Parts: sequence; C-alpha cells; structure tokens
Amino acid sequence: MDANRTDWYIRHSSYYLQVESENLTDNLPLFQGDSSYILHVDTFYTGYYALESVSLPGHYIKSEVNDRLMVTQRSYTADYYDTASFRMYDYITASKCVDFLILVTA
Repeated sequence: MDANRTDWYIRHSSYYLQVESENLTDNLPLFQGDSSYILHVDTFYTGYYALESVSLPGHYIKSEVNDRLMVTQRSYTADYYDTASFRMYDYITASKCVDFLILVTA
C-alpha cells in the first residue's frame, strides 16, 4: 500500500475487512463508522490487543480459518479469544492515528 494514499482505510463491508478509499463512497458517515475501531488492551489476554468495531459494538476483528480478517460478534470461547487477540510489534504515530505495522494473533 502506498503511504501517500492517505484517503485509504481498512473498513469492514459485509463483515470482511478490505482497503477502500473514502473518496469512492457515496455514504461518508457509514464509511467513517465502518473504518473506525476502538483499541482495547488486555481484553482477552494480558499483553494483547483487540479491535472493536465502532459501528458494530461488541464485534471484534478476528482471523478466520481462511486467514481473512473479519468483524464478528464477541463469543466467550478460547477459539474466539485466540483469533481476536493481536500483539503489536511496531507502530508509527501521527497526529490523529496509529498505523499498525505487524499484528500477530495469539
């Protein structure tokens, strides 16, 4: 991905994550909600992070069996915790965001 394309975001659409430009949407408020996440610390495991969808409260980003990332409703199972927990190895901060360079599931 080109770092100069600042109008591109990771958003969920039909629950799957994809990279899209905000300039291509016809519903900017929906786009903004679908590309916004709350970073939680130690939600499922100590030292790991979870990303909760702003537009779908109680839904977290998790890795699926096919290695695709999607937003799914929280489940109180070890499998869910394992696939919705991420460790941050490096990051870059800017004035309004944190860019995650490497996230690895538990």
